[in-house]
Parts: sequence; C-alpha cells; structure tokens
Amino acid sequence: MPRRLSLVRCRSFTLNSLIAALNLVSIHAAIRVMMNQRIHPLKHRERLS
Repeated sequence: MPRRLSLVRCRSFTLNSLIAALNLVSIHAAIRVMMNQRIHPLKHRERLS
C-alpha cells in the first residue's frame, strides 16, 4: 500500500510541476504579446509623424 501511495504522490507532483511550467510559459507569452501591442502603436506613431 505505501508504495502505491508514494507512486501516486510522485505522479501528482510531476503533473503539478508540468502544469506550473505550462502556466509560467503561457503567462510569459501573454506578457510578450501585451508588450508587443504596447510597443507597436508607438512605432506606428513615429512612422506617421
């Protein structure tokens, strides 16, 4: 019984770490997109002026 519990715990831990990593990547990508959206209008304004 203890072995099974430890295995389940290890699997859940690895899954949680993977999900956390994916969340970090998605958040980083979202921040990048936001920064790009903020920077692009400035570039367009400079081109117009």
